[in-house]
Amino acid sequence: MANEQERRVSARQAADCSVYFFGEGSRGNWQLRGVVSNVSPTGMAFRSQHKWDVGTILWCAVPSQAIYTRAMVCHCTGRPWDRKTGVRFLAGPVSDE
Repeated sequence: MANEQERRVSARQAADCSVYFFGEGSRGNWQLRGVVSNVSPTGMAFRSQHKWDVGTILWCAVPSQAIYTRAMVCHCTGRPWDRKTGVRFLAGPVSDE
């Protein structure tokens, strides 16, 4: 693993704040909560108890970071009580300013 190249375009910053997910489906509206681990202009990682399928599109809100966007699940690993999920923002990079 030495010399392995970083795949991410932008650096991640550690974070510890709430993220909220919203959606609609045939069974009605739903809302879930997670805790952000890190965030970058192009995506974020968070912890939750929910198992997300890769490719799932989520509406996400991270009020403390002023992030309100759609994102696509890129990976989801871990145990049922502590899953780690990574998403890529679909609306383009979030401003650093």
